Amino acid sequence: MDIDIENNTKYTQTSDEIRSIEIAVNRCFKDERSCIVCGEKNIDKRTRLNEYQRNILFIKRGIYVSPGARCCGDHFYKGQLTYEAIHQIVPFKSELVTFNSNEIQKIITDFRALVQNQEAFDFDNNASLDDTAYYNITGLLKSMISHD
Repeated sequence: MDIDIENNTKYTQTSDEIRSIEIAVNRCFKDERSCIVCGEKNIDKRTRLNEYQRNILFIKRGIYVSPGARCCGDHFYKGQLTYEAIHQIVPFKSELVTFNSNEIQKIITDFRALVQNQEAFDFDNNASLDDTAYYNITGLLKSMISHD
């Protein structure tokens, strides 16, 4: 297939022309007073999600989490959201979100880190397998396995 280079150049944009991109994404609610997983409003127990945690949620579930979003401490295991917590978060609505080039690069970097660190079966990481996977692999309930 031949491509007409003269016609194709009208679709090419240089980095000077693109400062940001607007994308329609699902997002969770924006209330910074409530946990994005369970909706709990206990101020003492909530932790603000960092950029990496928010990016991982966006990569894994396609749900955008606004900066400043909070989550109860018991939804974390070793500094990361648990498998169950990630799957309890539901999109509130779809809206246009603007990402600048630095944010896109950070999401791509976090995606690479996630893929490179992905392990098939990690029994030491409570966030890696759900209850059904634990049972299917080991014949034990997840609650029966000690996670000290």
